[in-house]
Amino acid sequence: MAHTGPSPVLSCSAALIPRPTVFGASILSLTASLVKDYTAQSPPFMNPNHGTIPPVILDFCNITIHHTHPGTNDDVVSQIWLPTSNGSFNGRLQGVGGGGFIAGLYDYMFIEMDAAIAEGYAAVSSNAGIYTTDVNGGDADQWALLSPGNVNYNALRNFASQSLYDMTILAKDIIKSYYGEALKYSYFSGCSNGGRQGYVLAQRFPELYDGIAACAPAIFWNEVLVEGHWAQQFMTERNEFPRPCELDYLHLAAIAACDELDGVKDGILQNPDSCTFVASSVLDQSIVCPEAGNKTVKISQTAVDIAHATWTGYLPQYAEVEFQTPTGGFDVDLKFLAGTNCSNGTCVGVASPFVPNWMRLFVAKDKDWKPGNLTRQDFEKMRMFSSREYQSVIGILDYDLGGFKERGGKLITYHGTSDPAVPYKSTLRFYQGVQAHDASVADYYRVFLAPGLGHAIGGLGAYPNTTFHALVDWVEKGIAPDSLQATSQPDANNKTINRVLCAWPKQANFTGGNANEFTSWTCV
Repeated sequence: MAHTGPSPVLSCSAALIPRPTVFGASILSLTASLVKDYTAQSPPFMNPNHGTIPPVILDFCNITIHHTHPGTNDDVVSQIWLPTSNGSFNGRLQGVGGGGFIAGLYDYMFIEMDAAIAEGYAAVSSNAGIYTTDVNGGDADQWALLSPGNVNYNALRNFASQSLYDMTILAKDIIKSYYGEALKYSYFSGCSNGGRQGYVLAQRFPELYDGIAACAPAIFWNEVLVEGHWAQQFMTERNEFPRPCELDYLHLAAIAACDELDGVKDGILQNPDSCTFVASSVLDQSIVCPEAGNKTVKISQTAVDIAHATWTGYLPQYAEVEFQTPTGGFDVDLKFLAGTNCSNGTCVGVASPFVPNWMRLFVAKDKDWKPGNLTRQDFEKMRMFSSREYQSVIGILDYDLGGFKERGGKLITYHGTSDPAVPYKSTLRFYQGVQAHDASVADYYRVFLAPGLGHAIGGLGAYPNTTFHALVDWVEKGIAPDSLQATSQPDANNKTINRVLCAWPKQANFTGGNANEFTSWTCV
């Protein structure tokens, strides 16, 4: 769908653009700024769901809208980028998601908006009224609490879902006014928190988008962000903190034991669930450890137990603890959740900041709270509180995508099996939940596991840079993707690998020949 630019009646002038409306919201201000000779592009491995997009020089109109929900004293910002160069607008909208504690309109989200307009889309993103800049939530105390013990639930609601609805309604209204006709298609692209946003849109606002690409989605946010503290809690209770070298050794031992089960020696587990490596098989094994001044140390029982629990989701000596969300697979970096720092022969736990910041602000509701020597009983209380308190606010409501199915929407997710931040099994948990209610789920929702891929893009595994274009073909041409081609980032020797990712539950099977050729893999 090609256009020749904006309606001849309108230009990039706030005075000439009718004010859009959103039920329950009031527009505070609308500004329009013409950006000329702008270089829009998508660098390689910088924009989840998308591949490299070469530089395009274009003009676009940046419409910035501040709005509030009367009675809440919030100030939500949305930006809508409208291509204005002749023929550059393709008649489609691309909503852009956030990441971590950032809802949108920050840093790499602007790369995503760049990529969208480079391909002719109008782009929209929103900050949800959140003006902090730490994706790990270190500065979220500026908005999370009204006072000690009192969460700003309106701000959290904006962050979790409401701003997604608002920005989309605003964008569609503006686009119709500006170009003189309604959109032909609308898409959303996001990863991590942005992936969670995609699922929110599919479940809570199914009418808004025709297609959603949502990778590594943090959909069980209210559960994962306390359960992610389990390894630190376990080490604290034992007062034993394994050296990083121990966890690295266990990780590499599992990879070495199971690497060639798929017929290819590449350091990647094509199917982590097929690995049967037993962590206790290396207990007390001597290794050379950098954190011990390159002296020899032994693999400790605590390190073994952490690996076993991560790989199986079960700690025999703590049988009363049942993880609500699945843990990672055999190819996950064990140090992510069980991080430690060693000095002068003494090691202490170092938690990934994302998890304790959620616990601090939204569970303890005290900006000065620290985990310290959290008792098992208190940890269990925090875990259950987060799960129950925030289910309806930021969690998944249920396993029903019926509304999205009925409107003809399509949802594609890829998830790296080496993702340490959001376990890939959590995505499978949701997919299987939907599948249990609807055997035709593959008609509108497909999941692709990416062996060896980390969170969104990193790791040794291949990255499916064809995801978004596959989504567009599914929506507009009815071509349902059975597989995605994927290519890894270059390694230290500037070598890459090519792999085929299959729509779950199918898996890529190596058929022989050059493992780096896409034709050497089939989905079975």
